[in-house]
Amino acid sequence: MATTHIKTKNIYDKEVDFTIDSYLFNILKEMKIRADNKLDNVIIITGKVGSGKSNIGDGIAGVWQRLFFKKDYTLDMVHFSADSVVKATDREDNINDVIKYDEAIIGGSGRAVMSAEGQRLKEALITKRRKGHLWIFITDEIKELNQKIVTRCNLLIDVNYYKDKRQKNYYRKGKYKIFSHKEAVKIYDLMKDKSIRTIDEYRYSGFKPNYSCMNYADIFFSEDEYDKKKVIETKQLSQKVGGDKDQRNKLIRYLNKELKVSQQTIANEIGLTRQTINQICKEELA
Repeated sequence: MATTHIKTKNIYDKEVDFTIDSYLFNILKEMKIRADNKLDNVIIITGKVGSGKSNIGDGIAGVWQRLFFKKDYTLDMVHFSADSVVKATDREDNINDVIKYDEAIIGGSGRAVMSAEGQRLKEALITKRRKGHLWIFITDEIKELNQKIVTRCNLLIDVNYYKDKRQKNYYRKGKYKIFSHKEAVKIYDLMKDKSIRTIDEYRYSGFKPNYSCMNYADIFFSEDEYDKKKVIETKQLSQKVGGDKDQRNKLIRYLNKELKVSQQTIANEIGLTRQTINQICKEELA
């Protein structure tokens, strides 16, 4: 596959060769034209936990901010809750900026919270249009999103693991397929009525290649800072749903076991001891 190379600097002020597949890059250039006319663009990224969804989202966001609009892609453009998204859309100083919503922590919060979050995200997307934002929604499954978000998406990217032929029984993350708006809506409808369980079961016409991406860690912001933000918004979410201890513990276990946030990072941000976090994480994930 053809690859577009971009020279940029990472958080250590060292020049790096930032790459992205040319097919995806050309799609983003078309979206840039829409943004110049104050039209929003929506990309949905799906895939299993740990498959590389957030990493691909960071690569897309980096191209959008640094190459197209000559601005940094910063951590304040990454959101783990609808409240954080709404605050970003209320600002007037972020025209054309990325709004990246990662459903990671919401996935461990229960169906009622997920439904309420989806409604608020839909309202933000609809009422705050015409600011030329690039919205990136990251979720395990497209069916978890509100229908209004799916019907407005320009692109669906499904991410998966792939077997490394050089190393026996070793799987790498970051392979992805690209689906059009029409395909995304069809997949959503099929999954909602249970005609298919996964995107892999969707039968598309013609050949659809797999693309891959580099690891964008520490190019735009540090992974440690990214994990800290996850924990902070998890704490806020826990307080919002009533400060229930069982709910809080469930979210802590989800952060540690599913999202691979270290126990020490969780302890530092939530205000509990490392020993307490360790004990909570030993309990069975509900």
